[in-house]
Amino acid sequence: MPKIGTITYPDNPLALLKDRKIGPLYKKHLTSVFNSDEVNFLQGKFDVKKIYKVYIKSNARKGLNLTSKMFQDANDLAEAGDWKLKSWQPLLADIEDHIIQDLEINHNLNFFKSPEFLKMHALLLTNKEAKRIAKEVGTKDIKAIDNAIRALCLSETTKANKIIQTSQERERAMWDTKSVKEKPANLLSKIKKKLGIK
Repeated sequence: MPKIGTITYPDNPLALLKDRKIGPLYKKHLTSVFNSDEVNFLQGKFDVKKIYKVYIKSNARKGLNLTSKMFQDANDLAEAGDWKLKSWQPLLADIEDHIIQDLEINHNLNFFKSPEFLKMHALLLTNKEAKRIAKEVGTKDIKAIDNAIRALCLSETTKANKIIQTSQERERAMWDTKSVKEKPANLLSKIKKKLGIK
């Protein structure tokens, strides 16, 4: 599994496609640079006749990029009228492995280097950091910390100050109603220190 910063991502194409956070982005990337039919094949559940007709047959409308042996094995089974799943399972497993191997070798690295992924990674990283920093500086306003970090990363200190000030006022009002004497500290300076920003 590739670890980028403090986040570990799946590297298996099937696991990537199923990933709740980056799965849709990975699928979008693949369908723009790769055969979308092969991606749909990996995600679909079909009966054997439909798989053969739609993906494997010589004039299939969503033809897969397979080896000649795979085509031959599929045609042999089809011509014999053998549509039992048990007969097709080894071939379907080989086809799936063939597609997955192609994705791993030719497309995964490009996905992890793509601007779209890097932008998503930055957002996920910021959110993860926001949770950690919020806990360390003693606030529950994770969204404010998240927004302040993003502003600081863009050198928008005034905006970050405003976000933190609003957050502190909200917390202070909440704390005052509960008769708690402690007030929020200067969160922005603490956040900067945690992020190593001067």
